[in-house]
Amino acid sequence: DLADAALGLATAAIPVFAGTAAESQAAADNFSRALDELTAWDRAHRGCLGTAVGRHQPFYLAYRPAEAGTLLARYGDLLSSAAAIYWRPRPIGRREPGSRPRLVIVSGQVRQHPVWDVILRGIVSHVDRQRFEVFLYHTSALKDDETEWARNRVDRFVQGPKPVNAWLEEIS
Repeated sequence: DLADAALGLATAAIPVFAGTAAESQAAADNFSRALDELTAWDRAHRGCLGTAVGRHQPFYLAYRPAEAGTLLARYGDLLSSAAAIYWRPRPIGRREPGSRPRLVIVSGQVRQHPVWDVILRGIVSHVDRQRFEVFLYHTSALKDDETEWARNRVDRFVQGPKPVNAWLEEIS
């Protein structure tokens, strides 16, 4: 009856290291069945799975010889629905007429890290600041020169860590 264990069991269907080629080939089918079981578990324990969202990821599926997009979409749909039920989305403020649309980035990797180096730094560097406000929420306590660089190039920068409820309040 533990959401964290149910989610962990589903993602454990994907081996970190496959012992054989057959085990590697079977990973996608095993994960698909595990998602079926997790979906049934979620229906039987409505509102519980949201507590575990983000604790386990099907990271190693990308290293198996199968098309992963459909399975990852199923996983994402299931977990985002569970999170929405559990966290109950908060209302967000309305944008003033004529104001710039706001781009909000939430990441624990606003520092020298591949996520920052390859994706986020480019967004912060190249987004048209005349057209968009940029708010950057750094969920980790880790910081370096890249963190400071980012802080100085956005309209709002908030760094954590904070509990999830505090982040939701901050962002709303």
